[in-house]
Amino acid sequence: MEKLTSILVVAEGIESGSRILEKAMVLARGFGARVDLLLGDPRDVKTFAQLCKRRGFDEVVLCSVFRCAESLVDVIMRRVHETSPDMVVKALTSVPGAAGFDRDDQRLAAACPVPVILMRPQAWRSPVRIAAAVDVSGENAALARSIVHTSGFLNLGLESRLRRHEYQQYQVFHKRLVCRERNTISKTTTFAYFTGE
Repeated sequence: MEKLTSILVVAEGIESGSRILEKAMVLARGFGARVDLLLGDPRDVKTFAQLCKRRGFDEVVLCSVFRCAESLVDVIMRRVHETSPDMVVKALTSVPGAAGFDRDDQRLAAACPVPVILMRPQAWRSPVRIAAAVDVSGENAALARSIVHTSGFLNLGLESRLRRHEYQQYQVFHKRLVCRERNTISKTTTFAYFTGE
């Protein structure tokens, strides 16, 4: 990632969408980026317009698209190809009773040509630190380096610093990694930890 001038934020509902928008605005303001807010339900336009006005989110452009029988992932991908954002931000879809990613989130992360941040709705602490956990060895080395580069880039814009840790157990999933921190340092797994959550 070399620039962040526009962010596509996906709001699937008022409650989670407003929380994700708040977090995306931290990124947008750190970089002076525009935000395109893609609404999953056209009835939410008025509510989000009022929220943006009340919060002073002048950088936000509301966009409601007609879905018909199209999946949300297809709508997002169509919008990405139409507007060429530098990043997509979406709420992480939780899978009841399972640890891992929703099938649609997996599909989006795999197909999207720009970085995708799947966020939980909890508010970020201040200062925000973006981190990622990656394995820089093996077949995912190029992707891992790209993730570390992107995290460093985002931290520069947010005036934070990249925190480095060591991880023993990890599970790679396309552009995202879920891992458990290891208490002792290992020389076999170098990585980068990063999350604002």
